[in-house]
Amino acid sequence: MDTPQHGQAEREALQNFLQIVTHDLNEPLRQVISFSEILQQEEAERLSEDGQLYLQNVVAAGSRMHAMLAGLLQLARITSRAQPFELCDLNELLALELEYLEPEISLTGAQLTIDALPQLVGDPSQLRSLLRHLLKNAMTFSRPGVTPNISIKSTHAAGRLNLAISDNGIGFDPEYAEVIFQVFQRL
Repeated sequence: MDTPQHGQAEREALQNFLQIVTHDLNEPLRQVISFSEILQQEEAERLSEDGQLYLQNVVAAGSRMHAMLAGLLQLARITSRAQPFELCDLNELLALELEYLEPEISLTGAQLTIDALPQLVGDPSQLRSLLRHLLKNAMTFSRPGVTPNISIKSTHAAGRLNLAISDNGIGFDPEYAEVIFQVFQRL
């Protein structure tokens, strides 16, 4: 019989397991990245162009893996440490994320159009994370030479809140719409 306590215990065990695994994998990964960066700084002139390129690829791959491990841990926290819902002002949460993302907004020259947003009941931490990732994706996947234009709007229809974040980025093929939003899927 699957009781709520049993499900919670399984989620906590998964969270603990993922914390241990990500910590244990991150330590040697940090060393690989650190030593590769030292090689880049101190020995780059001794390497051929190909060797320098290979070393750059090692550092970039290590950084991607580090980000993936962090994402895995974040996923575990979302599923196992869900916070009780509370009344959240989306305008306040968005303002905090815009402040956090200010360097990227300035760097990309992103133009934002933001309607007044409503209050809703939810987990403020997860809502902030959602807003941050959607905004970062809009700036990251912009078209070369095109200033990112990001629009944030909300509508109410049939008792539902619809939050729409749109941009003029590279987009994706509608054929992959079901796949792209699944965990650990990439195009």
